[in-house]
Amino acid sequence: MGKQNDGIRKLASKLNPWMLKIEILAILFIALGLGLKEMEFEMANIILVISFQALAIAYFISAFWVGETIAENAFMQFIIRISGIGFSILSIGLLFSVQHYPGADLEVMIGTFTTVILIPVLIYGKNSLQEFNIILNQKLIRACIFGIIGTLMMLNSNGVIAF
Repeated sequence: MGKQNDGIRKLASKLNPWMLKIEILAILFIALGLGLKEMEFEMANIILVISFQALAIAYFISAFWVGETIAENAFMQFIIRISGIGFSILSIGLLFSVQHYPGADLEVMIGTFTTVILIPVLIYGKNSLQEFNIILNQKLIRACIFGIIGTLMMLNSNGVIAF
């Protein structure tokens, strides 16, 4: 089983230094797509689909990143896997929600709950594992942002707020 994951781990190691740039670029294109969709531009949906999918794929691949110091810490490997997969599910759920696809509510709910549950775990890890503070801070910021976005999308789908 270890050999099967070697390819994705190598890809994740190459992707990890670029992750912040990929996130910023994807978020800019998502904002552009949402603005164009509001103006009823025909290509807005394509921009949104590509942006959300790129973000989801990047998060999923990043779930398999194992740095040199992280390889020895099972807790950090767990955090990286759960956060990567949870953020990926939430990204796809947000895409489904914006595009009004069926199953959006369930995916947003699963991704949001994963992210919200991850926040206290990250805070605990940050206090007990000082050597991983940089990684845990990045994950905590992402979890808070995704938790807020996911909660807003869940409230929007329930009719509590309107976008």
